[in-house]
This record gives sequence, C-alpha cells and structure tokens, in this order.
Amino acid sequence: MASFLGTALAWLALAAPAHALPSFARQTGEECAACHIGAFGPQLTPHGMRFKLEGYSETDGKSGKIPLSAMLVASSGHSKADGNSTPSLQEASLFLGGRLADHLGAFVQATTDGHAQGKFSMDNVDVRYARTVDLKDGDLLLGLSLNNNPSVTDPLNTAPAWRFPYMSAELQETPSPLLAGGMEMQVGGANAYALWNNVYAELGLYRTLPSGFLNDVNVDLPDQKISGVAPYWRLAYLKDNHKDAWSVGLMGMNTKLVDRITGGPSDKYNDIGVDATYTYLGDRKNIFGLNAAYMHERQTLDASDDGAKVNLNRFDVSGSWHYDNTYGLTAGLFDTSGTGSENDSRGYILQADWTPWGKEGSWGAPWANVRLGVQYTGYTKLGNYDDKASDHNTLYGFIWTSF
Repeated sequence: MASFLGTALAWLALAAPAHALPSFARQTGEECAACHIGAFGPQLTPHGMRFKLEGYSETDGKSGKIPLSAMLVASSGHSKADGNSTPSLQEASLFLGGRLADHLGAFVQATTDGHAQGKFSMDNVDVRYARTVDLKDGDLLLGLSLNNNPSVTDPLNTAPAWRFPYMSAELQETPSPLLAGGMEMQVGGANAYALWNNVYAELGLYRTLPSGFLNDVNVDLPDQKISGVAPYWRLAYLKDNHKDAWSVGLMGMNTKLVDRITGGPSDKYNDIGVDATYTYLGDRKNIFGLNAAYMHERQTLDASDDGAKVNLNRFDVSGSWHYDNTYGLTAGLFDTSGTGSENDSRGYILQADWTPWGKEGSWGAPWANVRLGVQYTGYTKLGNYDDKASDHNTLYGFIWTSF
C-alpha cells in the first residue's frame, strides 16, 4: 500500500507542483469569500466545505482554467528569550488546486522557506474522487482521498491540520498528541468518506511512506515508522441553517511506531478527540465563529521508554469576528497537560488582520489576494523551561499573499 501511495503522490507532487485559493475561484467563477470566512483561507463556509467534500471539482462550465497558484508569506517576530527576527520570507508555496477530471480534484502543495535555499519539499496533499448518489431519503455523497496528513481531509477548522492559528511564528515546541501534526507529510493514507443527512463519516488507513520517496520530495525522515497500518476515523454532525451553521464531532487514531531501520518493540499511541463549531453568517457583513476541540492521548512507550505509560491532553478554543470579509479579530486559548510537568503548556493567541484584496470587485480579483496581520502569543506555562514562560511571549507580523 505504501509503495502504491508513494508512486501516486510522487507523480502528483512532481509532475504538477501546485494547489490554491485563487485557482479555485477562477475555476468556479466565485469570489474567495464564497468559500472562505474573511475572504482568505483556510476557514471554510458551509459552501466551501461542500466544495471540498465534492472533490474540488465544481466548475462554472467554462474551459481553459489552469489549476495553478502560488503563495508567499513574509514575516518578522520578537520575543524576550529569542530577540528580534529580521523581516524575511517565511514560506513560499506552489499549488495544484482544482478539477483534474469529472468528479476528480486535487489540493497538492510544495513549499520552501528562507532557510531551504530554494529547495521545495512536499507539503499537504489531498487528491479526491467524489460522487453524489440520489436516494429516497436524501443525497448520499461518497468520496475517496489519497493524502499525506491525518485530518488534512477534514472540512472543519477544529481538525489539527486546519486549526487556528493559520499562520504563526516559529514558536517554542510543546508536547502535542501524535495525531496533531506528528506524522504530517511522512505518511500516506487512503480514506473513504460519506456525507448523508448532515452526518459525516470518514475512515482512513495510513502507513509511513518509503524513505527513498521522502528523500526525493525533501521531507525529513522520521526516527520511527508505522508498524502495519494506523487507522484514522472521523464522525461529525454538520448543520447548515444558512444564516448560521454548527457541528459536533469525534475523531481518533491508533498508531504503533517502531524504529525505522531495526523494527523491534513498538510505541503505542491511542488518540481520541471531541470538537464543536458554531458560525454566525447573517447577511455576510458580520461573521462570528467559535471553534473548540479537546484531544486525549494514551501512550505506551515500549520502544523508547521501557514501557512507560503517559497521558497527554490538549484543549484548543478560538473565537473570531470578521467584518465585511475585510477586517478580522481572533482570540484563542491553548492548554496541554499530562503525565509529568514537562507536558504542561498553556497560553493565549490574539490576532488582528486586514484583507484588502480577495473579494469580488477588489483589485486583481480573483488573481490577487493578500492579508496583513499582527499576532501576539502569550504563555502562562511552558513545560520545564528554566526561564519565565512569559519570556517566550512573541509579537509577530505577517504579509500573506496568494495569486
């Protein structure tokens, strides 16, 4: 299975290194604000969720659309512990994003940063095939996805791959459940999903991608690999009332990791999470959003810590307000706790942003999109750092553009 996924992902990532927000807008003939809250990704409106679940293949019927886009992020940050960073290119990405054939679409990203000397690496990949079946009791949407990041397939912004903050400084590393980014880009998954009468269900199987392939796409090799396959599952209820929308859901993953080269005993990670969202859309002038998620992980470390048993908990909540898809304010809280004080980390994130381009009628639409933002991350607890947690508080500014 890993060999098959590796071949498929390599072809997509290398033969057509692309995806993106503007390419979706050009394909559908709609403004970016139709699918994204605040006229910029990744927060999705109910319409944007449907577009994603239907395989990125909706079109305005006009041919000749090229599904290519690019993204640039320039930023600068400051903290007492780390001092000032000079303004620099934080990230540059190329995307293949949109319809490939009837019912088939892709979101494929290749990324470089200011330290990579122009070398691009494989980023998020999500290639989908989806069909809708008419049933007596309502439409049944069925889909398949090949991807490289558990939860990148999710339509909600409570999922680890898409939660706030959507852009951030290079902060201090804090413990987090394995499902929350611990395997991204290093694994290949085949996922089946369905949406029927507001109920969304997904099941995926993941394996670590071959070392040769990861080297070819410039992804760092993991110290451990998945033993066998790791099942990922998702269940959620999504309700769209047009003026507002909400959801509640569950997700989980069971993973056994062994030494990448020698094999041997395994470290076991059992993750389970619960999440909820609420979005007030109204007349689309003032949009309010609330996202919350809690995840619990039980670890049995037979390979790396003589069978030690560790519990790890993570809670994230964020609330946002966007006015006229132009001005945005977001506040978030994060809290990680578990066995041992080194796992305790908590704090808050405040962000203000301005999105002058990205709406119908704005300059260069839908080719030009830009967001300018300032963000402050404050820590009240940060593991076992000898210095004060507040010394790592970070002020961060960014310019984020896609075209």
